[in-house]
Amino acid sequence: MQRSTGFVIVVAALAACGGKGDDNASGGGGGGKTTTKTYKGFEIGQRVPNGLDFEVTFPSAWAEEVDSDGTPSYKPPGAVLPLVSLVVHACDKDAADADACLTKKLEDRMDEHLVPGTPERNGDRLWAVYRTAPGDKSRAARTVATLLTYHAASRAVLECFGVILDDPAQSLPAVKRVCDSVALK
Repeated sequence: MQRSTGFVIVVAALAACGGKGDDNASGGGGGGKTTTKTYKGFEIGQRVPNGLDFEVTFPSAWAEEVDSDGTPSYKPPGAVLPLVSLVVHACDKDAADADACLTKKLEDRMDEHLVPGTPERNGDRLWAVYRTAPGDKSRAARTVATLLTYHAASRAVLECFGVILDDPAQSLPAVKRVCDSVALK
């Protein structure tokens, strides 16, 4: 999995609570019991000096991992790689508003091996799904789903993303549920 360099989330798990239903053991579901946690995220370059407080809800059956750089990721049972990860990005100095910042951060996510779908904009949130270009044999087939949430006061973006290496029809709904749960505080 490609990890962003130069960014870190410093994790301060402040709260956790369970939901109702059965635990879901697969990456594709996501229904059932959930866990909600609050974090404080910082960008390494400290261009977001006060950090961002945010909350995420994920299936209780998923493992929460925190890498040595402090970045939280969530992994369904039996998965080798995390399915969902979070990272904070400062907006570029030339990004005058939410539109410019979100557009630039979405462009940064692209590479020549991915074909973009149609981004969906909802206020200060931008959801996009990219897939491996048809016929591209240079990389394993993958789907990248990303939700960018703009925070005006800090001129920063919280990115929630998933890299799906298996059937996107199974895993994409779970990635979307977790990312849609992200709420800036």
